[in-house]
Amino acid sequence: APLAIMGEALLDLQQPTLMASIVDVGLAKKDMTYVWHTAILMAVIAIAAFALGAICNAFSSYAALKMGQNLRTHLLAISLADRDPQALKPETLITRITNDVTQMQTLVSMLTRGLVRSPMLLFGGIVMSIIVSPRLSWIILIALPILAIYIYVIVRRSLPLYTAMQGQVDVMNRIMSENLTGAKTIKAYVLEDHQLTQFNTENRNLQTISQRAVLATVTLAPLIMLVLNLAVVAALAYGGNLAISRTITTGEIMAFVNYMIQITTAMTNTVNLITTFSRAITSSARVNAVLAEEAGTEASGTLPAPAGSTIQFEHVNFGFSQSRPILDDINLTVPSGQWLGIIGSTGSGKTTLIALLTRLYEHYQGNITVGGTDIQQITLPALHKKITVALQDSLLFSGTVAHNLSYGAPQATPTQLASGVAIARATEFVGTNYDTPVEEAGKNFSGGQRQRLNLARAIIPDPDILVMDDATSAVDQETNTEIQDALVKARRNRTTIIISQRVPNIMDCDQIIVMQNGQITARGTHTSWSKVRHFTRNWFKPNWEVTTLINLNGRRGPRNLHPEKVTLVDWKQTVRRIWGYLDTDRRKLLIVFGLTLFTTLATIVGNRVNGIVVDQFITKGRLRELFIVSGLLAGMYFLSSIFTYFQTSITTKVAQRTSAAIRHDLFAKMQRLPMRYFDTHDNGDIMSRLTNDVDNINTALMQTFVQLYTGIISVVGMGIAMLLLSPLLTGIVVLASVATFFTREPQHAS
Repeated sequence: APLAIMGEALLDLQQPTLMASIVDVGLAKKDMTYVWHTAILMAVIAIAAFALGAICNAFSSYAALKMGQNLRTHLLAISLADRDPQALKPETLITRITNDVTQMQTLVSMLTRGLVRSPMLLFGGIVMSIIVSPRLSWIILIALPILAIYIYVIVRRSLPLYTAMQGQVDVMNRIMSENLTGAKTIKAYVLEDHQLTQFNTENRNLQTISQRAVLATVTLAPLIMLVLNLAVVAALAYGGNLAISRTITTGEIMAFVNYMIQITTAMTNTVNLITTFSRAITSSARVNAVLAEEAGTEASGTLPAPAGSTIQFEHVNFGFSQSRPILDDINLTVPSGQWLGIIGSTGSGKTTLIALLTRLYEHYQGNITVGGTDIQQITLPALHKKITVALQDSLLFSGTVAHNLSYGAPQATPTQLASGVAIARATEFVGTNYDTPVEEAGKNFSGGQRQRLNLARAIIPDPDILVMDDATSAVDQETNTEIQDALVKARRNRTTIIISQRVPNIMDCDQIIVMQNGQITARGTHTSWSKVRHFTRNWFKPNWEVTTLINLNGRRGPRNLHPEKVTLVDWKQTVRRIWGYLDTDRRKLLIVFGLTLFTTLATIVGNRVNGIVVDQFITKGRLRELFIVSGLLAGMYFLSSIFTYFQTSITTKVAQRTSAAIRHDLFAKMQRLPMRYFDTHDNGDIMSRLTNDVDNINTALMQTFVQLYTGIISVVGMGIAMLLLSPLLTGIVVLASVATFFTREPQHAS
């Protein structure tokens, strides 16, 4: 792709020189053969540039797509388990995997063309303009350093703002994610207004930060257009004076002006690239912060799992930092085949202990062995086959019951599945139909049902060591007792660890430990229960009530969900709704359209006047009229730049206000929706509507609509002007424009 675009740029740089030769040689000497030969050569060059541009677009689109896929795959594969959870929270990981990667894709897609073509046109145009007319080159040498310094200042100023904006996006994602996952709790405690107030505060912050970030670069395009257009005017005025005095030729002026137009185009594209770069470089740094994390667990361990199942912790200490110890001098032995009960308050280190045993966390002090072998020496697949864990947060994956049950044992037979389901007492709501669908996160099962399926999943691989981390907290006590009895009968020599807040769940364990503040503060057995009774009396309130979650049909079992069918978008209603958000800004939009009309017509008129200046004033030696028209052109370009600044500023503010209003209304509507909506819609789909879809609307308001309006005015205005000059040439240009449509800038897929 870079080679193709380099070829396209080099070919484009030849056109102004060839056009100058037509004027100075062919037309001046009335040599029509030379004119036709040169014109045919220009057409061949244009076709070749067209083909090279198409090749570049195809490759750049593919490169952006593959980069996005590879980045997301790499980010999802990185193990961050033994990193401080406060360093890379879920909401920031979501933003980095989605929004930030998309920003990088956009940058790659633009860089493939912009990073090669724009600099080549810029520097090539400078070199060629100096070669064509050294006497006019001082104009460029004055204009470009001014622009370069200003661009540098703007980029330095905008980068921190885009960093702050992406950080605020993290905050918004956290609030929206919490609202989705905690919908039941929010409605149960009537916290909708509180959530909406919190969201509105952060939504306004995002609006303010985003607006500041965009407005930081809003002066770039107007200033570049002003400086370069004034440079063109200076070239016409000064060059025309030289041409009238026979110092340079008219063709040299035309070539120089055309190179200035190429430089202007390159600088404009560079501004667009800089705006994208300012945001994408921030996103790249955020993505790199995740990529820089060590994988940790994949490379270590070479031994198979040992035969024994004795677990031993020797002087084990662990913490994400030295100032934040989580486990302190843990010494513990669990003989093979015994049951260990662990009890303790929230944050006492119970779950962290198991995370070390299963090597989810790697960096600890001390020794941990299983069957006499250091767990660091055992391969992860072998260790995780020997030890399975049933967690309190019983996550089920979208698919079927069979898919979830066989997650840890892909080759499990129907008999093994049935045995695990029976032990976990899940037969009553699953039966023998393991093809029962499972919705996102198991929403169509109650909390207790999800826990029992999760436990069955841990039992089916028939591990030597089974860990139940509050795995039956949502199960009634009677069913919990049945599950423990079934576990004992199924395999008496299995080492079992039970973590629970319920004392009855651990009363029959061979060994019981109490944890507090990362330490083992007491230990004993059922025969010496009094040693730990002082600590566990707050939990010793056995609840023998049988609680069952009943579905909407009044029967146990998975709820039958009927998601809404996807229908075609009602475009008329959508446009009316968007227009409703713009109701208070309609006057501003009318001003924007008026400003855009002026700036677009100024460009069209400027190009036409440039031709008149050459044909009527320079060639005929009308110096006074040349200076008057040049002054008028300079004034028009000055007004056009000011209008462009106000147009972009107003559009940015309207787009940010509208996006914030849409986000507010969406979030407010979420607070009023019934739970049925959340149970029948994927959280990812809802999050996407609140983030990506609103961002797309923002982009459309800031860029697409104005660009469309500008394009229509430009096409109509220039079409009329060209028809007045030459209908035949206008027809040729129209055909060429249709062809170039198929090689427009690629839109990468994400």
